[in-house]
Amino acid sequence: MDRLNLISWNVRGLGGRHCCKVRSVFRRQLRKSLIGRIDVLLIQEHHLNEQRIQKYGNLLPGQWKQFWVAATRDNSLKAGLCIAISDIWWSAFSHYGVLACGRGHYIILQIGLKKWGLLNIYAPNHARDRTTLWKSIMPQLPAVEHWAIAGDFNMLEDAGDRLGGTFQPLFGSELYKWECLIFSLGLMDLWHVSSFERMQDSLAYSRSDRKQSHTNLSRLDRFYADKFLWDKGGSIGILPSFSFSDHAPLRLVIVLQEHYKNSTFRILNHVFVIQDCAAIVHNIWNKYDYSYDYALSSVQKAISET
Repeated sequence: MDRLNLISWNVRGLGGRHCCKVRSVFRRQLRKSLIGRIDVLLIQEHHLNEQRIQKYGNLLPGQWKQFWVAATRDNSLKAGLCIAISDIWWSAFSHYGVLACGRGHYIILQIGLKKWGLLNIYAPNHARDRTTLWKSIMPQLPAVEHWAIAGDFNMLEDAGDRLGGTFQPLFGSELYKWECLIFSLGLMDLWHVSSFERMQDSLAYSRSDRKQSHTNLSRLDRFYADKFLWDKGGSIGILPSFSFSDHAPLRLVIVLQEHYKNSTFRILNHVFVIQDCAAIVHNIWNKYDYSYDYALSSVQKAISET
């Protein structure tokens, strides 16, 4: 398992009463668009209730662990979420949870010595409701070393993420609560991280809003992750859109096998004779074992200052 392949897609409904028919369309179109395997599939807005989910079965051919949040209608429509994990990653699966609001759910994967959290989000359309969501997330997440968030955020951070129509920037309470969430988890939009190459033929926008006289395009669907994943790198791209959704799938490939895997670095024996220095080196190396360059520079600095 040298790579982790993820797909995030707002499917805008998987069929309702015709769910079995739409399932076959979904499978054909997703297979047609992808080269290689899918390890984790994150779905937003499937519109299936509990009864329809029981009939739907696997999202794709093969063996999957699937975690559904059913679509419900109470004070507001919660259009449903799903995370599916392919069989080759079952051994890494550790834990599953759902946010109380029904707008997000997550899985925890044990990869090596680290636990990764992956949160799948379908954010509300209105700023006030999104503000409540951003505020509620942190207290509900378990304490793990690293987090990534994917999904349909229904808001834009940058004017460059929209073509046509009016760009509405974040402001006020929503901006504050969003930045508190992002900074608390140390997250960054991987679309703008240089270690993730843009896939060939990737689209620039994930959502097409067709009007009578024009089409507005926007990048509502995103992957955020912390420095742990920035260091690993990989590729990211928005795949060609399909007929039954106005959103295009977002694909992320994370390289897990480090290029320095067989590298060695010798720390002189006299360093370990000094008790305080030995403890510092040991702690740094364990803390930053996912980033060889950073660990090495931190160890060297610690040794020089001791």
